[in-house]
Amino acid sequence: MKTFRKTSAGKIFFLTVFSFFTVFSACLTAILSGCSDFADRLPSAKTKFTLSPETAKESGTLIWIDSENRLQEHFISRDEADSFLLDTPADSPVPVLFYGLRSEHPAGCIFPYQTELTETGGFCARILYLILTGGKGDIRLANCFNWQKFHDTAKKLANLNRLDTGSIAEAIAQGSFSAELFKEN
Repeated sequence: MKTFRKTSAGKIFFLTVFSFFTVFSACLTAILSGCSDFADRLPSAKTKFTLSPETAKESGTLIWIDSENRLQEHFISRDEADSFLLDTPADSPVPVLFYGLRSEHPAGCIFPYQTELTETGGFCARILYLILTGGKGDIRLANCFNWQKFHDTAKKLANLNRLDTGSIAEAIAQGSFSAELFKEN
């Protein structure tokens, strides 16, 4: 007849904790690796976007990336409505930019975090646009980046147009972004 030794409470606790961390690590790895094809798995959505009151006063070109990851452009005249529907990937960061004919810098937003095209949103959307179209770094990092916090921080800055957008985009795409890059040139 086989006899079993009594296991101590410490061994049981250790095995329980070890099992928990093993399962937690596996789940975390699955979530983070799933971020790479995040946009490919999501359905598209028709989303209503609005131009800020200042932007709605002029004609210009609207640029965005559609639900099939294609770059789209559309000219909007001053007489057209100040809101419009775009086909965008649901819950995936998408830059939407409006280059007014008389504006020096674009208005914009990053969907799904904002849907009103503003100057601050234009700065943020330009950064994401550079990452997605520039081919530098890892696009997966841009998909997982905290764009809402980035926008909220950018909104507090006095003159966004003096910042080095290329360096900021490259740092985000390489996973090395820090708030130090928000200092003016």
